Amino acid sequence: MAYQSDETGRNEVYIQAFPEPRGPIPISTGGGQYPAWGAGGHELFYVSPDNKLMTVSLKLGANSVEPSTPRVLFSLAAVDNEIPPYDVSPDGQRFLVRAMTGRAGQPLTVIVNWPALLKKESPTP
Repeated sequence: MAYQSDETGRNEVYIQAFPEPRGPIPISTGGGQYPAWGAGGHELFYVSPDNKLMTVSLKLGANSVEPSTPRVLFSLAAVDNEIPPYDVSPDGQRFLVRAMTGRAGQPLTVIVNWPALLKKESPTP
């Protein structure tokens, strides 16, 4: 399992065997939060304190895990510390990222079942 903990005084990302723990393995090296697994459990993503999406490759052995050095994928908009600012696709190749518009209070219109509305509006022959 992947998790974040502030036991060192700042948020860091760790992985741990489950259901029988073998001790935490540190993943982030300079702080991190919002860990998410990539496809197949060989890659972990997290957000650094300076709002960059990071990735770490995991080399899995019979009874060991060796994390690579974290590397930056791209910068994210400001993180509000309550909701993860991204999600990763099941194949680990695409990300859904929250974007800030810069205009607070701008309304959002959601149209549900829009194909039915198109059928109502189309002229009949």
